[in-house]
Amino acid sequence: MIFSINASQSSAPVQLQKGCAMTFRAARPGVLRVTSGRVWATMSPQDTRDLVLTTGSEMAMPARQDVVVEAWPLGDGGVADLVWESAPTNLL
Repeated sequence: MIFSINASQSSAPVQLQKGCAMTFRAARPGVLRVTSGRVWATMSPQDTRDLVLTTGSEMAMPARQDVVVEAWPLGDGGVADLVWESAPTNLL
């Protein structure tokens, strides 16, 4: 199952179940933070890095950056919680 979020403002936490993927598109600069669990993150075609982010990890994203994240279970835990935080406008 794939979901898409156009991240332009700070968001409420998003929960990904095991096997679910989500595309985050940063409309503005900001930070994608993992608040619990673990995700596999694949950047857009212009940036071919794959990252593993765990609880407390975050990834800064410039405007117009895409990243696909998929919950990657740790032990018995099958979910990952994420939150998007837009950069303050005075930093843009």
